[in-house]
Amino acid sequence: MTPLCSIARMRAASLWNRVRSVKADSVAKVGVVVFGLGTVLGISFWVSFASFRFIEELPAFGTALNAKVISLLFLTLLVLVVLSTIIVTYTTIFLARETDFLFQHPIPPRTILGVKLAEAIAFSSWATLVLCLPVLVAYGCLRRAGTAYYLETAAVLGVFLLFAGFLGTAIAMAIAPIVRLLSGRQLLVASGAVLGGLGFLFLRSFNFWDMDGENDLLILDRFMSQISTMHSPYFPGQWAAGAVLAAASGSHAEVAFQGGTLLANTLVFLPLFSWYGARWYGRQWIAVRGGRSRGPARARRAAGAPRRNLRPAPSDARARGPLGAMVLKDILVFVRDPSQLSQSILFILLMVVYSLSLMRIPEFPGKLQVVIYFANLIAVCTILSSFTSRFLFPLVSLEGKAFWIVGLAPVSRGYLVLQKAAFGLGVSGTLGLLTIIASNASLGSPPAQFAGAVYATILAGVCLTFLATGLGAAYPVFDEDNPARIAVGMGGTLNFISSALAVAVLAGIEALPYVLLGQEPPLPWLLASHAGATAFTAGVALVSFRLGASSLRRRDF
Repeated sequence: MTPLCSIARMRAASLWNRVRSVKADSVAKVGVVVFGLGTVLGISFWVSFASFRFIEELPAFGTALNAKVISLLFLTLLVLVVLSTIIVTYTTIFLARETDFLFQHPIPPRTILGVKLAEAIAFSSWATLVLCLPVLVAYGCLRRAGTAYYLETAAVLGVFLLFAGFLGTAIAMAIAPIVRLLSGRQLLVASGAVLGGLGFLFLRSFNFWDMDGENDLLILDRFMSQISTMHSPYFPGQWAAGAVLAAASGSHAEVAFQGGTLLANTLVFLPLFSWYGARWYGRQWIAVRGGRSRGPARARRAAGAPRRNLRPAPSDARARGPLGAMVLKDILVFVRDPSQLSQSILFILLMVVYSLSLMRIPEFPGKLQVVIYFANLIAVCTILSSFTSRFLFPLVSLEGKAFWIVGLAPVSRGYLVLQKAAFGLGVSGTLGLLTIIASNASLGSPPAQFAGAVYATILAGVCLTFLATGLGAAYPVFDEDNPARIAVGMGGTLNFISSALAVAVLAGIEALPYVLLGQEPPLPWLLASHAGATAFTAGVALVSFRLGASSLRRRDF
C-alpha cells in the first residue's frame, strides 16, 4: 500500500469513527447546522436575486452592469482566496502539528505536501464556495438559464477556486524563506506595507481623488470603464466570468473554451508542486521549524545576547488582577502566532480599503440612499462576523492540552468565558466602530442614521463576540493547533451560520421603521427598533455565555 493510500485510509477511518460515535444530541446539532446553513443560503439567494433584478431594471446599461458585477465578483474572489490561502497554507504545510507527525513516518515529502495542500485549499475556500453559489444561481434565475448553466457554473467556480488556491500556495512557498528570517515585529511591518500598497493601488486605479462628486453618473461610468479594463484575455477572472456569462446565454462552445483555458492554467501548477515537494519541501520544513537557519533575533539570542525581561513585577500582577493578567496572556499569544497576526493585519487592511473606497460615492437621494446606508451597515457587520468566526471562536481551543493550567486558576469557568469575550470585544468593537464611523462619514449619512449605525455596530460587536466565544467554549477542540481547522468544524460551522443569521436579524430590526414608514421615520419608531435590537443582542449574548460556561463546568481537566 502506498503512503498516500495509507493516509487516505486513516482519514476515512477517522471520519467513519466520528460518524459511528454520533449520539442523539449530536444528530440534533447536525440538524440545526444543516437547517441554519440552508437558511443562510436562502437569504443569500434572495438578496442576490433582488440586487440583480434592481440593476437589470436600470435603463440603457442595466444588463451590461450585471455582467460587470459578475466580473467584479471573480476579481474579489481571486484576491480574497489568494490572500487567505497564503496564510493558511504557510501554517498548514510548515507549522501544523500533524505535519510534524507525518514527517516522523517513512512518507515522501512530496506526498505530505500534496495532502496538506489539499487540506489548506479546502479550509481557505469552502466558505467562499458556499456563499458564492447562491449568487451565481440567482444570476441564472434572472437570465432564465437552463439546467446546463448550473452544472457548468458549479464546475467553473470549483476550478477557479482551485486556481486561486494554487496561486496562493505558490506565493506562500516563495515567501517562506523570507518569512522565517523575520521577527514578529518585522513581519508585522512588512505585511502592513505590502497590504497597504495593494490597497493604495486599488484605490488609485479608480482615480477617486480626481472626481469632484458633482455628477452622480460620473463615478458609476468611470467605475464601469475601469472594470472593463480588467477584461484582459490574460486575467483568470475574465476566463471564469466569460464562462459563466456564456453559460447563461446558452453558448456551450464558449463555456468549453473559457473553462478549458482556466483549467489548463490551473493544471500548470501541478508539476511545479511535484518538483518542489521532491526537491525543496523537506529542506524548507526543517529550516522553518528552526533547524539550520535562524533569523537575526534568534542568532543573537543563541550567541548569548542579553534578553529583555518581559515578566511583570509581582506588584504589577496584583494590580492588574485576574482579568488583566489573562487578557495580557491572550495578547502575547496572539502576537507571537504568525498566522493569527498576519490574518488580523489582512482584516484590518480590508476594513481600511473598504472605508476609503466609499469616500467619493455620491449622495444618492431618496430610497436609494437608505438602501446604500443599510448595505454599508450589513457589510461592516459581515466583516465583523468573519473576524469573530476566524479569531475569537478558536480562542478557547487554542489553549490546547494545557488548558488544565487555566482551568486551575482561582476563577470560575464562567469568568474564563467572560475574559475571552472581553478580550474579543475590545478588538472587534474597536475595529467595527472605526469602520462604521469612517464609512458613514464618507457616505455623508444624516445625523440620525449616523448615530443609529454606530449603535447598531456596537450591538453587532457584542452579539457576534459572545456568540463566537460562547460557542467556542461549548465546542472546544483541544487536540488541534490549526485555527483554520478549528473554525471549519461543527462548532465553527454552527457559529458561522449563527453569526450570519444574527446579522440578518439585527439589520432587519433596524430597517423595520424604514420599511414601514419610509425614508424618514419618526424618532419613537427608531428608538423602538433600537430597543428591539438591544433586547435581541442581550438574549443572544446571555444564551451564548451560559452555553459556553456550562460546557466548561462539565469538563474535567
